[in-house]
Amino acid sequence: MRSLAEKLEITPTALYRYYPDRKALEVALAWRSLERLSEALEWAGQGLPGEKALAAVVRAYVEFAESRPAQYHLLMGSTELNDKPKSESNPRLWSLLARLIGEINPNADVAGTVTAAWSLVHGYVSLCQSGLLPSEGFEKRLNRERLRRQRAAQGLE
Repeated sequence: MRSLAEKLEITPTALYRYYPDRKALEVALAWRSLERLSEALEWAGQGLPGEKALAAVVRAYVEFAESRPAQYHLLMGSTELNDKPKSESNPRLWSLLARLIGEINPNADVAGTVTAAWSLVHGYVSLCQSGLLPSEGFEKRLNRERLRRQRAAQGLE
């Protein structure tokens, strides 16, 4: 708390007026990070149809994690946020993903598909951040998969 107060150019006592301890500060920062992530994803998919919106949302998620790694780690590591199902801890994000999945496939098991999609993207981000996958290939992999699906739909694969 002292080093943070120093960086903010306030006294530690002043910081404690807002947050009683480090845990309370981390929880507040995690909630704010969750709001920022939700805003970024909503903006990314705005006005786009189904699959294009979902692809834009996935790109925005990866971009958020890559450009704000400390916020992303705080968000994903917050026990305050992660002790509930994601549909409860972030209904805004969950609703966005559920709506997009429903648009793409009205017969989908929405809860299962949202969980699987989120797990896939989060896993990808985690592998990139740990150095096990190169993050610079994300867009290329996404486009290659889109092309493969188009070819399969046309009976070319």
